[in-house]
Amino acid sequence: MDKKLRNIIIYITVAVMVVLGVAFLMTKNSSESYTTSQLVNLFKEDKVQSYTVNYGTGAIEITLKAVSYTHLTLPTNREVEVSVVACFF
Repeated sequence: MDKKLRNIIIYITVAVMVVLGVAFLMTKNSSESYTTSQLVNLFKEDKVQSYTVNYGTGAIEITLKAVSYTHLTLPTNREVEVSVVACFF
């Protein structure tokens, strides 16, 4: 194999790996594990916007209400919505 063809294959391979890496990072779900008492507290503190329960697997998917973090940073109108997935067996 000549040097030009080998270099082209290397560049294409690197580009494909970068694209796959970015795609993996962007589709990665944000999931955290919570204890039962922590989940109960989320409901008691009225932080849960919606939830679904998969009775087959025991998974609970909770969407938390948007929280403003303006008191922690410079004043801004941005809000953050966090989606949490917890599984219990």
